Amino acid sequence: LESLPLFTKNFSGVNTLLELNQTETLQKGISRNTSGKYGMTFNFKYRKLNIGSGYRINKTENMNLQQNVRASLGTDQSWNLNFNFDPWKKWHSNFSYSGSKGLAYAAGDKLSKDDRSHTVSSKFTSDTMKLRKNFRFPFSKKKIQIDQNVRYNFDLSATLKMSSLNVANNNYQLYKSNFSMNFDMSSNFRW
Repeated sequence: LESLPLFTKNFSGVNTLLELNQTETLQKGISRNTSGKYGMTFNFKYRKLNIGSGYRINKTENMNLQQNVRASLGTDQSWNLNFNFDPWKKWHSNFSYSGSKGLAYAAGDKLSKDDRSHTVSSKFTSDTMKLRKNFRFPFSKKKIQIDQNVRYNFDLSATLKMSSLNVANNNYQLYKSNFSMNFDMSSNFRW
Protein backbone atom coordinates (compact mmCIF):
# COMPACT_ATOMS: atom_id res chain seq x y z
CA LEU A 1 0.00 0.00 0.00
CA GLU A 2 1.25 3.47 -0.74
CA SER A 3 -0.85 5.02 2.03
CA LEU A 4 -3.35 3.87 4.63
CA PRO A 5 -6.83 5.25 4.01
CA LEU A 6 -7.69 5.54 7.73
CA PHE A 7 -4.46 7.30 8.71
CA THR A 8 -3.08 10.70 7.90
CA LYS A 9 -0.90 11.48 4.93
CA ASN A 10 2.15 11.13 7.20
CA PHE A 11 2.05 7.32 6.82
CA SER A 12 3.29 5.80 3.56
CA GLY A 13 5.05 2.77 2.11
CA VAL A 14 3.23 0.27 4.31
CA ASN A 15 3.96 -3.41 3.65
CA THR A 16 3.29 -6.61 5.55
CA LEU A 17 4.54 -10.12 4.95
CA LEU A 18 3.04 -13.20 6.59
CA GLU A 19 4.85 -16.55 6.62
CA LEU A 20 3.05 -19.80 7.38
CA ASN A 21 4.76 -23.12 6.78
CA GLN A 22 3.74 -26.47 8.28
CA THR A 23 5.40 -29.77 7.35
CA GLU A 24 5.03 -33.33 8.55
CA THR A 25 7.17 -36.32 7.69
CA LEU A 26 5.81 -39.75 8.59
CA GLN A 27 7.63 -43.07 8.47
CA LYS A 28 4.81 -45.44 9.24
CA GLY A 29 5.39 -47.22 12.52
CA ILE A 30 8.85 -45.63 12.97
CA SER A 31 8.75 -41.84 13.39
CA ARG A 32 6.74 -38.69 12.83
CA ASN A 33 8.47 -35.32 12.51
CA THR A 34 6.50 -32.08 12.40
CA SER A 35 7.74 -28.53 12.01
CA GLY A 36 6.07 -25.18 11.69
CA LYS A 37 7.41 -21.77 10.76
CA TYR A 38 5.29 -18.72 11.37
CA GLY A 39 6.28 -15.11 11.00
CA MET A 40 5.26 -11.60 10.21
CA THR A 41 7.10 -8.47 9.13
CA PHE A 42 5.58 -5.00 9.15
CA ASN A 43 7.30 -1.97 7.64
CA PHE A 44 6.12 1.59 7.07
CA LYS A 45 7.29 5.15 6.76
CA TYR A 46 6.06 7.86 9.12
CA ARG A 47 7.14 11.29 7.94
CA LYS A 48 10.93 10.90 7.54
CA LEU A 49 11.20 7.88 9.81
CA ASN A 50 11.41 4.39 8.27
CA ILE A 51 10.26 1.73 10.75
CA GLY A 52 10.52 -2.03 10.39
CA SER A 53 9.54 -4.85 12.71
CA GLY A 54 9.33 -8.60 12.59
CA TYR A 55 8.52 -11.71 14.59
CA ARG A 56 9.22 -15.37 13.80
CA ILE A 57 8.61 -18.63 15.61
CA ASN A 58 9.83 -22.10 14.61
CA LYS A 59 8.47 -25.23 16.28
CA THR A 60 9.69 -28.78 15.83
CA GLU A 61 8.57 -32.09 17.32
CA ASN A 62 10.01 -35.53 16.65
CA MET A 63 8.11 -38.62 17.82
CA ASN A 64 9.48 -42.15 18.07
CA LEU A 65 6.46 -44.26 17.12
CA GLN A 66 8.16 -47.57 17.89
CA GLN A 67 8.45 -46.68 21.58
CA ASN A 68 5.60 -44.16 21.53
CA VAL A 69 7.76 -41.41 23.10
CA ARG A 70 8.71 -37.90 22.09
CA ALA A 71 12.34 -37.86 20.91
CA SER A 72 12.68 -34.06 20.86
CA LEU A 73 10.73 -30.83 21.05
CA GLY A 74 11.98 -27.34 20.24
CA THR A 75 10.78 -23.77 19.91
CA ASP A 76 12.82 -20.85 18.59
CA GLN A 77 11.49 -17.29 18.59
CA SER A 78 13.05 -14.11 17.24
CA TRP A 79 11.88 -10.52 16.98
CA ASN A 80 13.33 -7.24 15.78
CA LEU A 81 12.59 -3.54 15.55
CA ASN A 82 14.59 -0.95 13.63
CA PHE A 83 14.20 2.57 12.45
CA ASN A 84 16.16 4.81 10.10
CA PHE A 85 16.19 8.55 9.76
CA ASP A 86 18.48 11.37 8.68
CA PRO A 87 19.33 13.58 11.68
CA TRP A 88 21.21 16.09 9.49
CA LYS A 89 21.35 16.80 5.82
CA LYS A 90 24.29 14.52 4.96
CA TRP A 91 24.05 12.07 7.84
CA HIS A 92 22.05 8.83 8.09
CA SER A 93 21.27 6.78 11.18
CA ASN A 94 19.99 3.32 11.96
CA PHE A 95 18.86 2.10 15.38
CA SER A 96 17.87 -1.51 15.92
CA TYR A 97 16.89 -3.98 18.60
CA SER A 98 16.69 -7.74 18.15
CA GLY A 99 15.93 -10.52 20.55
CA SER A 100 15.63 -14.27 20.50
CA LYS A 101 14.60 -17.14 22.73
CA GLY A 102 15.18 -20.83 22.19
CA LEU A 103 13.96 -23.81 24.18
CA ALA A 104 14.51 -27.48 23.36
CA TYR A 105 13.89 -30.77 25.13
CA ALA A 106 15.48 -34.12 24.41
CA ALA A 107 13.98 -37.55 25.06
CA GLY A 108 12.44 -37.83 28.50
CA ASP A 109 11.68 -34.09 28.44
CA LYS A 110 15.26 -33.27 29.48
CA LEU A 111 16.09 -29.61 28.85
CA SER A 112 18.75 -29.47 26.12
CA LYS A 113 18.58 -25.80 25.09
CA ASP A 114 17.64 -22.63 26.94
CA ASP A 115 19.00 -19.52 25.21
CA ARG A 116 17.91 -15.88 25.37
CA SER A 117 19.62 -12.91 23.76
CA HIS A 118 19.05 -9.20 23.26
CA THR A 119 21.05 -6.90 20.99
CA VAL A 120 20.87 -3.13 20.64
CA SER A 121 22.85 -1.36 17.93
CA SER A 122 23.18 2.02 16.29
CA LYS A 123 24.95 3.16 13.17
CA PHE A 124 25.72 6.61 11.81
CA THR A 125 27.06 7.14 8.30
CA SER A 126 27.73 10.25 6.30
CA ASP A 127 27.38 10.94 2.63
CA THR A 128 30.60 11.60 0.83
CA MET A 129 31.93 14.99 1.91
CA LYS A 130 34.45 17.01 -0.04
CA LEU A 131 37.41 18.36 1.88
CA ARG A 132 39.40 20.86 -0.12
CA LYS A 133 42.84 21.98 1.02
CA ASN A 134 45.48 24.21 -0.49
CA PHE A 135 49.02 22.94 -0.37
CA ARG A 136 52.05 25.12 -1.09
CA PHE A 137 55.22 23.62 -2.54
CA PRO A 138 58.33 24.32 -0.47
CA PHE A 139 60.56 27.15 -1.77
CA SER A 140 57.88 28.11 -4.28
CA LYS A 141 54.83 30.28 -4.49
CA LYS A 142 53.00 27.67 -6.47
CA LYS A 143 49.92 26.17 -4.79
CA ILE A 144 48.06 23.00 -5.52
CA GLN A 145 44.50 22.33 -4.48
CA ILE A 146 43.86 18.84 -3.10
CA ASP A 147 40.35 17.42 -3.11
CA GLN A 148 39.53 14.57 -0.76
CA ASN A 149 36.27 12.69 -0.57
CA VAL A 150 35.61 11.45 2.95
CA ARG A 151 32.91 9.20 4.38
CA TYR A 152 32.49 8.68 8.14
CA ASN A 153 31.11 5.55 9.82
CA PHE A 154 30.24 5.09 13.52
CA ASP A 155 28.94 1.79 14.93
CA LEU A 156 27.92 0.90 18.49
CA SER A 157 26.34 -2.34 19.72
CA ALA A 158 25.61 -4.21 22.93
CA THR A 159 24.59 -7.87 23.27
CA LEU A 160 23.29 -9.70 26.31
CA LYS A 161 23.17 -13.49 26.14
CA MET A 162 21.68 -15.70 28.85
CA SER A 163 21.24 -19.42 29.30
CA SER A 164 20.48 -21.72 32.21
CA LEU A 165 22.66 -24.43 30.61
CA ASN A 166 26.45 -24.20 30.54
CA VAL A 167 26.33 -20.95 32.49
CA ALA A 168 30.09 -20.31 32.29
CA ASN A 169 30.16 -20.14 28.47
CA ASN A 170 26.64 -19.04 27.52
CA ASN A 171 26.08 -16.03 29.80
CA TYR A 172 27.88 -12.87 28.76
CA GLN A 173 27.64 -9.25 27.75
CA LEU A 174 29.42 -8.00 24.64
CA TYR A 175 30.00 -4.36 23.74
CA LYS A 176 31.42 -3.19 20.41
CA SER A 177 32.25 0.18 18.91
CA ASN A 178 33.81 1.12 15.61
CA PHE A 179 34.82 4.33 13.91
CA SER A 180 36.13 4.44 10.36
CA MET A 181 36.80 6.98 7.64
CA ASN A 182 37.00 6.24 3.94
CA PHE A 183 39.24 8.54 1.91
CA ASP A 184 39.25 8.95 -1.84
CA MET A 185 41.96 11.14 -3.37
CA SER A 186 41.77 9.77 -6.91
CA SER A 187 40.49 13.11 -8.29
CA ASN A 188 43.95 14.63 -7.60
CA PHE A 189 45.77 12.27 -9.92
CA ARG A 190 45.73 12.41 -13.71
CA TRP A 191 47.08 9.64 -15.94
